[in-house]
Amino acid sequence: MKKTINVIVSTIVTIALVVSVIGVCFAVKSFITPHKQASSVEEPEASLPPKVIPPTEQSVLAAVNAERAKVGVAPLKLHPNISRTAQMKADDMIVRNYRGHLMPDTNQPLTEEMRQLQAAVCVSASENLTWDDNVTNTKQSMNSWLNSPSHKAAMLDPKYTYTGIGVGDGKVVVQHFCVAR
Repeated sequence: MKKTINVIVSTIVTIALVVSVIGVCFAVKSFITPHKQASSVEEPEASLPPKVIPPTEQSVLAAVNAERAKVGVAPLKLHPNISRTAQMKADDMIVRNYRGHLMPDTNQPLTEEMRQLQAAVCVSASENLTWDDNVTNTKQSMNSWLNSPSHKAAMLDPKYTYTGIGVGDGKVVVQHFCVAR
């Protein structure tokens, strides 16, 4: 019985000692570690680069329609066929690494499948595209198009009613415009 009591007392003393040592470690750590002063305004980390948010179909559509509204032109509406052709073109540009309106193997702007998808909805169509080797964002794409007279003209042309936007790997943005049938 006496031996059991000694074991229990030894265990309790050991546990108390371990808890005390852990408590002292935390106290020393909190004393040594500098604390940031609380502030109502969080300061950004100076060493972090600004976060680039790649463009999306919706962000590009909103930006293009805002430009159209400035000049009194009706907003474009997304059409699934046209969205598909724009995404197909963006993906193709990334996979085959070309940066122009014409595909390298056919010297045509669209594949036969893309032409058929557009022809089902459009009397005529055009294309804006931009490529940035780093990740682009909507503002960069828009600035590129607005600074090019032919791209700006396509974007603001009132004859276009439908559009589709494709984004490839955050680097390529393709916008197809459509004169509806």
